[in-house]
Order: sequence, then C-alpha cells, then structure tokens
Amino acid sequence: TSYGFTLTDLADAARQALALRGAGFVDVAHQRVLIQTPIPSPDPTAIANAVVGVRNNIPITIADIATVRQERALRSGDSLIMGRPGVLLSLASQYGANTLDTTRRLEAALHDMLPAMKAQGITVYPALHRPANFVEVALHSLEHSLVIAAVLILAVLYLFLRDWRSAFITFLAIPLSLLAAAALLDKMGNTLNTMTLGGFAVALGVLVDDAIIGIENILRRLHENAGAAIPRPRLSVIAEATLEVRGPVIFATLVVIAIFLPVLFSSSVQGHFLGPLALAFILAVLASLLVALTATPAFAALMLRARDYRADAAWIRKLKTWQASAVETAQRHLAVAGAVVALATVAALVTLPFLPSSFMPDFREGHFVMQVSSSVPGTSLDEMMAVGERISRDVLKLPYVATIEQQIGRAQLGEDTWGTHQSEFHVELKKDATVDQAQAEQALRDILAHYPGLQSEVVTFLGDRISESLTGETADIAIKLFGNQLDALDRAGHQVAAAISAVPGVADVQFGAQSATPTFILSLDPAAMAASGLKTQDVLDAVGTDFSGLVVGQTYAGIRSVNV
Repeated sequence: TSYGFTLTDLADAARQALALRGAGFVDVAHQRVLIQTPIPSPDPTAIANAVVGVRNNIPITIADIATVRQERALRSGDSLIMGRPGVLLSLASQYGANTLDTTRRLEAALHDMLPAMKAQGITVYPALHRPANFVEVALHSLEHSLVIAAVLILAVLYLFLRDWRSAFITFLAIPLSLLAAAALLDKMGNTLNTMTLGGFAVALGVLVDDAIIGIENILRRLHENAGAAIPRPRLSVIAEATLEVRGPVIFATLVVIAIFLPVLFSSSVQGHFLGPLALAFILAVLASLLVALTATPAFAALMLRARDYRADAAWIRKLKTWQASAVETAQRHLAVAGAVVALATVAALVTLPFLPSSFMPDFREGHFVMQVSSSVPGTSLDEMMAVGERISRDVLKLPYVATIEQQIGRAQLGEDTWGTHQSEFHVELKKDATVDQAQAEQALRDILAHYPGLQSEVVTFLGDRISESLTGETADIAIKLFGNQLDALDRAGHQVAAAISAVPGVADVQFGAQSATPTFILSLDPAAMAASGLKTQDVLDAVGTDFSGLVVGQTYAGIRSVNV
C-alpha cells in the first residue's frame, strides 16, 4: 500500500504477464511464416518480474509488493488409504466396455508400473474397490447354481423316468437354452451382467419342463408302437408324439412368460432396472420351448429305443391315483372346490402384508460402504481426516478386513457434491474370510456407534448404487420435509428421526441438517467506504482473494494447465 497500488492493479499486472496471444504470420516471397509468441510457463520468477507500475521513474514489479511462490490449491476433499494420507485414483470404464477384460488389462499395466513406484517409496493398493469382483462372484454363483441344479435335475429325472438316456436328453435342454438365450441377448445389444445372469438362474428350474413332457410322451408312444401288430416308422411316431403335446407345452410356456411381461414393459425406474432380468428369463424359456420342439425329438430319434420305456413304479402309480381321485372329486363338487380356492386366495392376500419383503435382495459381495457425516455441518476437513484415521484403525483390527479407504469431501471433478463434513469409506473383506457377512456388517455398525456426533450408514456397494438409482437415496425409506424456514425444518427433522429410531428393525437413521453451518457474515459500511474511496467490488474482491484466492490466468506445462 505504500506504493499506492490496489489489488486490482496487482491482478492486472499478473494477467498481462500471463498473456497468450496469436501474432499471425508474415508472407515472404515463397512461403508464409507463422509468428509464435511466448507461452506462459509455470515459473514464479517470470511472474514476479512483471511490472505493476512506475513510481518516481522507477518500475515497480510484482516481486516488490508481493511474494510469488508455488502453493497447493485449496482443498475441497482428501483421502485416507489404510488410515494414512494418500492419493486415491478412481477409474471408470467406457460405456459398453467389458468390465472383466478392462480390469484385467488395467491390472496388467499397473503391475508393470509397480517396480518404479516401489523404488520411489510409494505403496500401492491396487484393489481398494474392484467392481470386477462382483461380476466374478456372480459368475461363480451361477456356476455353483448350475452344478447343484444339474445334479438335482438329473436325480429327479432319473427317479421318474428311470432311464439315463431320456434323463440326459431332457437335461440337455438347460445348456442349449442358456446358450441360445445368451446369443439372442448379444444380438440385441445386451451383455451378461448381474441382472441377466439372475434371470438365467431363476429360469433354471423351468427349462426342462417342456423337454420332459415331450420325452415322456415319446417314450410312451414308442413303447405302444413296439407292441402294435404293424409297427410304424420310429421317426413318424416321434414326430406325432411331439406334435401331440405341442399345444399344452406352448400354452404352459406362454403362461410362465406372461408373469414377467409387466416387468419387461414397465416404464418405471424399477422396470428399467429389472427389465434385463425379465428379458433373460423370457428368452431362456422361449429357447427351451424351441429346444423341446426341435432338438429334443432329434436326440430322441438318435438315442431312444422302445425298450427304454419303463412302466411307472408303484409309488408313481399311487400318486397318479391320488391325483385322478382329487380331480374327479373337484369336478363332482365344483362349487365347493371353487369356494375353497377363493377362500385360500383371500387368506393369502390377507397374509401377504404381514410377510417380510424387500424389493431388492440382500447383496453379499464382500464389500461394504460406510457413509459417515458429522452431525455438525461445517466440520473441517482436517477434523474429518482425524476421525477417519481412528475409524480406519478400528476397522483394520477386524481379522477379516483386507483394505479400507476413505473419501472426504469431494474431488475437484468428482460426481459427488459433498461438503467437508461428509465422507465415505470403502471396506473390502478378505476373499478367504469365513465370517458371516451379516456379522461383518454389524461389526462395522458397532465400531461407528462408538463415535458420538457422527451419522453413519453401512450398506453394500451394489445396494448403495442401486438404491441411489431407484430412489435417489441410499436408504430403503427416505422422508423429506419441505418448508421455508431451515431452522424449523431441522427441528422437525430431529423429531422425526427420534420417532422412527424406536421402530423395531430400523437401522442407520440419518438426518441431513440444512442449517447451522458456521457462517461469518460480512457487513459493509457505505459511509466508511466512501470516505476511503473504496467501491463495494474492491472490498469483496479483496476479501475473496484473501480467503479463497483469485485466478488471474494460467500457465502451461506441456498439455497441463496451472492456475495462477
């Protein structure tokens, strides 16, 4: 101020030192020569030597009235890795990319970089959050389900058909139907993901229905044809036996498909989310119908013989007798049977509201997300980091926890617009952990309960993201209050939170306060500013520059821009 310069003068001088202009070109006799002007480089000395003005015929530079140095940008967020400060690198694959393939190639590239980073004393945790794990778990679960289903279906088929050839032909409907459905999904632009694999898993028990009906009728007709006085050709008998049950098989398949059509054509968010599951189920069931009408008769013609037919066992004949008796009784007393069915339907509808239910299943992918926020808005970044260090140490004491990382506030280009009082932990369990994941989830809740003044929530990653996609909130139930007075809304919100916390089964109650953020209110005195010759903009610029900085330009280091 002794030189009589203002903050505006200083900012203008810095901007002029960072000028980047195109100077055009010069045409000479045989060519055009471009003129390249200097590009501002991130050199504090170059900026410090910029002239602000002249006093007593002496040029005054920025270095005479200010200190120019490199500093870190103002932090809006930070991260802790394994309870220690670190750099969290988050990568996202392009839309439509194969998650498994992208992850494995990325890990291969990272593995090549590890020796160089280790030589610099950098410790790398490459799998703090690995979405490919969820896909691998889903594939492993599907393989496990297929093995169990194969064993059970083969056992049941052999138990009823009592012939390994017919049981094997019927079982072939499962892999053929799944392969055909997967090929159709690919042609339609869909991928094998958690929801489509879930649709296949749901359809496993239905895929053999059409085939077993056809095989049983083919075996029976072949046996009858073998005992006829003039046996007909085997292929004709198999074709007629297949066509004989074609109508019931098609109608039964359409009834099953009709159950999933409302989900497939639903325009709601839930419908879009569950649509791939319904589509995968429908395609698999349609493929099983096609297999039953084409491949199953072909395999029967190649493998089955008339002598493969086995008469029903005594216990099967007994079951058929009971079934026939029940049908005949219902036909004789049709009104009574209808009344019983109607009463059973009403009783089921009455009981339905009292049954435990959930729109989405409980995901158990070995990865938990802990949403933690201070109940006092405006909590500093350093304070949340200190709390995060203590929480990380407590979590890492659990023998089944592999890694933990914390994201505090928000990254400069992050998609989560959080304040410094809010953070998110990602906890990865060990792959060989034998602990029940429900117990692990409760253990994490117990740790967070020891920290007063924090609001917390423990969810799985898929549950967290799916809930946000469906409702905009991570919770199953969200209560929103609207009004003009933030203080009144906060008081009502605390009352609601206290009331629902006492409800049995409710966990992780959180209340997002909208007021009470510490605020320093700046009041300007117009008379005092007029006496000093100050303008409102000058005062506000000075305060803003002092506390949050003022970007006056950029320098360039290669392709990287650096704010000044």
